[in-house]
Amino acid sequence: MKFSLYNVLSSLLHGFVLLYVIFHMFSIEINDKAILFYTAIAYFLGFFINTLSSWIEPLYFWCWGGKPSNKLLDGNSRLTGIKLYQADVIKNHLKSDVGNGGQQQSNDCLFSIAKRKAGETNRISDLNGMYAFSRGLLTLSFVLSALLISKFYFCWWSYVICIITIVILNIRSRQFAYYYSREVYTTYLTVKETQPKIKTMR
Repeated sequence: MKFSLYNVLSSLLHGFVLLYVIFHMFSIEINDKAILFYTAIAYFLGFFINTLSSWIEPLYFWCWGGKPSNKLLDGNSRLTGIKLYQADVIKNHLKSDVGNGGQQQSNDCLFSIAKRKAGETNRISDLNGMYAFSRGLLTLSFVLSALLISKFYFCWWSYVICIITIVILNIRSRQFAYYYSREVYTTYLTVKETQPKIKTMR
């Protein structure tokens, strides 16, 4: 198993936030000598949050009106303000890469081809990481909201804070999902158009 520094830090950040809230809610005294133990617990909690966010990702897509990669490829991303120019050209290129069965392939299959052809550029990697990070924060906001409301259910401000936080993180996560998908498609188109064309011999 390969661990990147980004994945470790993102898991630790999510985990430490959740751990701090748990300590505060249940009035658990922090022991300075157990910092390594707390770090391990924080990483576990953060890993759990990231795993949970991956599992419920289809629910996020449903709330967003569809999968961003599919919406972009079909040219139906007007609600987000993020458009994929030359979507028809990109889709035709992807179908040609599939071959005779390209017309029957789903958008998910075409997007996987675009990712493979585009490669792992720095910008694609960064946007994918930011999407995963923001998606984890969105999931964390639901968990923290449940904890906060369970303790302060009688306070109107707890509901306001939770709703505003979830709405903001939901919008930002959706944006990063579209940015990442668009970058994959545009990079694929650049690679496709810069490839040397093979001339047929007569």
